[in-house]
Amino acid sequence: GGGAGGGAGGGEADSAAGEESMYVSVGGVENGGASAERVMRSAFEVLDDNCVSLKAQYALARRVVLWRGAPPSDSGGVDAASCRAAAACIAEVHEGSGVLEVPILAAARHERGRGHGSVLVALLVQMGAALGCRLLVVSATTESARFWLTMGLHTPAGCSPEIRATLRELAQSSQRRGFANSIAMAMPLPRVPRRRGDAGAGGGGWLSCGAAGGGALAAAFARLLARVPPEQALAAADAPSALGYEDINSAGSFKLAADGRRVPIAYSPGERMQIGVPYAKLQAFCTPGSRGWGVRGPGAGG
Repeated sequence: GGGAGGGAGGGEADSAAGEESMYVSVGGVENGGASAERVMRSAFEVLDDNCVSLKAQYALARRVVLWRGAPPSDSGGVDAASCRAAAACIAEVHEGSGVLEVPILAAARHERGRGHGSVLVALLVQMGAALGCRLLVVSATTESARFWLTMGLHTPAGCSPEIRATLRELAQSSQRRGFANSIAMAMPLPRVPRRRGDAGAGGGGWLSCGAAGGGALAAAFARLLARVPPEQALAAADAPSALGYEDINSAGSFKLAADGRRVPIAYSPGERMQIGVPYAKLQAFCTPGSRGWGVRGPGAGG
């Protein structure tokens, strides 16, 4: 396997008026230092020290850190007073199988629910595609599986036969870095021409990032900037784009086939549920604490 990091890209940071600039850095254990380590440890009660410090089986992996605030210095240093880690992950490229694996990904405790995890995933998708990888594989917990589903990843049961076969081969080769009791989830990566110099086992650096990145990255930034305060609610028509999910209400009832196809399910009139509140009148609202988003009818107080 090789490192997940390439050289830093150029260009000015693209940020909305009043918003802080955002940067991603890729490198070894020194990347992000104690700040990135705190972000990753805050999401897990127990975390393998080797994973955080890139030792033993994680020696070829890289840290990828998303920063908010002022740009880094010319020497690559971070001013803790003006630049802080919003999210961080560990990533490794398995070149033989074309897999970009992310054993852990976490947002800073004070940044959760603001869309920074989605931005980091979109950046990983772009990195993986640029490195010639064909598959993104993550280790999800029961709590994080819903997040990964919104990012487009699926458990093996929801993946194509080709992806399931790759996951089996990865597990049998002892290359997969998943932790105990984790759930493997995967998604195919877009195919892009691989440029000379994109990959490097020891590469690292800074990349300014913003909505101009295009594709999944632009969509992730759009969701980031569209986040609404907890006291507000989203109409059914606005919630999918703001929260980053696909509205399948119009698709009707269906089940997923082994290859991921949606197979319609037909119900007789006697089997159909009575609709109490029209779908268009439902609202998505942010619940207090860390419970995430809920759904309520018109006039409900949550």
